[in-house]
Amino acid sequence: MKLRALDLFALEIKLNAIRIVTLLLPLWAGCASLMPSDGTFRVAGSLPKAAGVCDLLLMPADGKGSTPLDTAKIEGKFEKTFVVPPSAANYRVAVVCASIVRKVITVRYGIDVKPGQVAYLGDIAL
Repeated sequence: MKLRALDLFALEIKLNAIRIVTLLLPLWAGCASLMPSDGTFRVAGSLPKAAGVCDLLLMPADGKGSTPLDTAKIEGKFEKTFVVPPSAANYRVAVVCASIVRKVITVRYGIDVKPGQVAYLGDIAL
């Protein structure tokens, strides 16, 4: 079976493309592992049954903007994971029940609370 010149040329292009991908794939994978991933920390505490369902708010500590970065509905004994940028930053975490702020703490992510660690709010009184 004889291959025409165009068929040989097309085959060579495909082989070159496979070689290039084979060489570059490990480089791309290596670069992906150097990219920073998201950070996380957890907030835990407990509310009395009388509190019902409350809101847990994550806000920037600098007070810029009134919109929370993240929120969660909590009740009783709770633990919530917040996803944040991987760099050190300060956050305010607030517990709000029936439109009344019950507890606020400042979390210095990357300093006091390392990635994956827990910031404890303790027992929150009404």
